[in-house]
Amino acid sequence: MQPEARASVRCLLVDHERRVLLQEIFDPEDGKRFWITPGGAVDPGETETEGLRRELREEAGITDIDLGPVVWTRQHVFPFDGKWYHQTERFYLAQYRPQVHLPPDPTAPDFGLILGHRWWTIDELRRTEHEVAPERLADGLERIWAEGPPTEPYDIGI
Repeated sequence: MQPEARASVRCLLVDHERRVLLQEIFDPEDGKRFWITPGGAVDPGETETEGLRRELREEAGITDIDLGPVVWTRQHVFPFDGKWYHQTERFYLAQYRPQVHLPPDPTAPDFGLILGHRWWTIDELRRTEHEVAPERLADGLERIWAEGPPTEPYDIGI
């Protein structure tokens, strides 16, 4: 089966305590659970930033966000919900002060796949036994804290 090509955007949403927001999702096909940054496919007719703002609203109820630069890229082929995808991702950095925000949109297509949200420190990411994507998320965040956002996005890997 030929994987479906899919352009995707993700948000590296970090707070003033140097934590990153991840969401736990599951694959309804096999029940596998993993933690990822909020985001998803860019719909036809949307710009990347429009798609990311929509995804943040749908998945995390976040509507008031100033998106920063694209810091990472990633490509991977994976199965999800009985289909194969070849996904190209771009990760936008955004600072966020956790506050009361709207609940995820129950009418969003992925609503039932999201099990919850959590703010993670780099140490927690390094110690967890949960699957986290991208795998080098902690290393990438540590590099951003040490050097600042890169001038050009780089491939963060699977």
